[in-house]
Amino acid sequence: MVDILKVIAVLVALIYLNTKAKSRVSSTNYRIMNAGLSLLMFAAILDFTDGIRALDQVPVIGQRAPFHDVLEDQVGDMPGFALFALGAFREIMGSEPVAKLTSGALFNAPRMALSSLLGSKS
Repeated sequence: MVDILKVIAVLVALIYLNTKAKSRVSSTNYRIMNAGLSLLMFAAILDFTDGIRALDQVPVIGQRAPFHDVLEDQVGDMPGFALFALGAFREIMGSEPVAKLTSGALFNAPRMALSSLLGSKS
């Protein structure tokens, strides 16, 4: 039951990224996040096929395949999450409000307060 919810959640995220959010995200970050979600979708499909006993004889997606877990975890889940998180983090840090926050007076306030305490001019 949880496996199908994972497939649906990743599929909805992929559809949303490719339809609504594509115009709002920079092209590099879009590609990084899309690759991450695609790998997560691959892992979710492999995870979903674990519950289907008729597919146990299929070489790659069968649960008894020796590299099934490696494909699911090390090729799908970990790099997929890392790529999606990297793209989202890059997009958040490159957004306009964050850029204003880090370059404005709020960011320089601790340095200015410390220099006034020490009596040096900056």
